[in-house]
Amino acid sequence: MLGLFFRTVGLVGLFSSFATAADMPVKAPIPAAVPIYSWSGFYIGGHAGYGWGEPDSTVDFNDPVFAEGPILPAAPASYSKTVDGFIGGGQLGWNYQIGSFVAGLEADISYADIKGGASAAGPLLPPFITTFAYSESQSLKWFGTVRGRLGYTPTSNWLLYATGGLAYGEVQAQTHLVFFDILGATSARYQGAGSETNLGWTIGGGAEVAFAGNWSVKLEYLYYDLGTVTVAGIRTPALPALFTVNDQDVNGHIVRFGFNYRFGHGAR
Repeated sequence: MLGLFFRTVGLVGLFSSFATAADMPVKAPIPAAVPIYSWSGFYIGGHAGYGWGEPDSTVDFNDPVFAEGPILPAAPASYSKTVDGFIGGGQLGWNYQIGSFVAGLEADISYADIKGGASAAGPLLPPFITTFAYSESQSLKWFGTVRGRLGYTPTSNWLLYATGGLAYGEVQAQTHLVFFDILGATSARYQGAGSETNLGWTIGGGAEVAFAGNWSVKLEYLYYDLGTVTVAGIRTPALPALFTVNDQDVNGHIVRFGFNYRFGHGAR
């Protein structure tokens, strides 16, 4: 009889434990930590893209007989040409991230084939009864920058940034002016070519997204201004006092796609 009592008490206690456990709230599973990407550190990469522009130029025809100034081959002697072409190369840089803001420095060097030209022809102003034909060309052979970058990360693996700084590059230019007499024969020819390495500035912006650990890809826009390249046109037949001066602006736009590999950092 006593054994039956103890067995009954034990069953009641077991059922009470089950009921209590059933009434307890179920705890939600703890979510796994989402990785946060760090943009700080050094990186290296490559890029390729397209450049274009419409730089202006002027042409003066020097003649010391006329004290009031140069005689122009056309009125006005100013031209605008279209240049475009491929650009591609490599870059390296360094970033430092504080919260959602990223500051850095980047340098790049590129092969460039951004080129084009302009031409004009027609009669000279009275009292001249001759005609002229003029052409010029310009080619950006290589291009580099040293720029600061300031960016913001709307999400941890996206970076939106503004950039600007020093730009430099080699520019080749040519000028060719021909005067024809009343019979259409060449009366004088002025031609010249030159190459200059110019310093200037650039400004732009872009977007970069990180993936696969330390890799990222970017799309970037730059406007550049490398000043002016000057080419003298030497006269044939030779008359040392007579020459042309062709001043060509060097500026334009670049859009390029790039990739970077970041050393020793990434998701954390």
